[in-house]
Order: sequence, then C-alpha cells, then structure tokens
Amino acid sequence: MTAARPRLAPVLVRPVDVADVPTVVAIQIEAWRAAYAGIIPAGYLRAMSAAEREGRHLDRLRNPAPGASYLVAERDGRIVGMGACGPARDDDLDPATTGEIYALYADPTAWSTGVGAALMRTCEATLRAAGFSRLTLWVLAGNVRGRTFYERRGMRPDGTEQVLDLGAPVLEARYAADL
Repeated sequence: MTAARPRLAPVLVRPVDVADVPTVVAIQIEAWRAAYAGIIPAGYLRAMSAAEREGRHLDRLRNPAPGASYLVAERDGRIVGMGACGPARDDDLDPATTGEIYALYADPTAWSTGVGAALMRTCEATLRAAGFSRLTLWVLAGNVRGRTFYERRGMRPDGTEQVLDLGAPVLEARYAADL
C-alpha cells in the first residue's frame, strides 16, 4: 500500500510587489541552475548575479513595458514561482494580436506541484483579457522538462529558432498556440 500524497494548499497568483523582488530573483537563479545544468555552461550559471538581476526586476516594476504583467505564485504565504507576460516582442509577430510569456519559473522544490500550471493559466487569462488571440514563448531547445510542460498545455514549436550566446551558443525554440 502506498502512502497518499499530502494535499497541497492552493496556489495564489498575484502581481509582484517591490518587496517580492529578492525572493523572485532567488527563485529565478535556482530554477536556472536546476533546469539548465548541462544545457548552459556551468560557469555562466555560477556567475549569475542576484544584485544585477534585482536591478532589472526593480526597473521592470518601476517602468513597466506597456501591457506587461509581472506575477508571483504563492503557496501558504510563501513565494514559489514567478511569471511575466505581455505583447509579443518578436519583429515577425503582430504585438496587437500576439501575446508572449516572457518568463515562467518555479522554485525547484515546487516543481510538479501545480505552480507552473497556475502561472501559465494566469498568463493565458491575462493575455486573453487584453485581447490577444495567439500566445508565444521561447524555451531552450535542450530543456526537455520545459518543452514537455508547454507541450502538455497545447503549445508547439512554430519553427522559429535563435541562438543565444550564454558563454557558448545555446539554441532556443519559439513555441506558439492559439489562446
């Protein structure tokens, strides 16, 4: 007989507050290090700076891009994930009809507990409410866990790829779906 999994508290998704930024940055860095080990050079992952990232996150809050939403996920009052979405930024897409998930990260200790799904649902609903009919996002080609997560939610590669220089060339694939 197997023991029943403990019932998890629901995930609450809300806008990011300035006080949340240090936790958001810590989650993002830990998620990168866990998800991208073996994909992004180890030196790049080790060198990620919380101070530099905090500055960028604070700037996004103080000077938000038009139409962008910046979110955190909480469970039991603890921040366990973050997401950001808004109009598509790619030149080949119409930002009036296509939204983009810019970032979606969960604390690795909360992976496979519904945090990412709650953030994704909220981003989709936010973009749909803003009038977008299509959704895109970028995912590292070697990130099998991430690609599987998005594919289970109906997203598919649209054939567009780009190479990022993260201490070595890293291939990224664009995924898309109708909203």
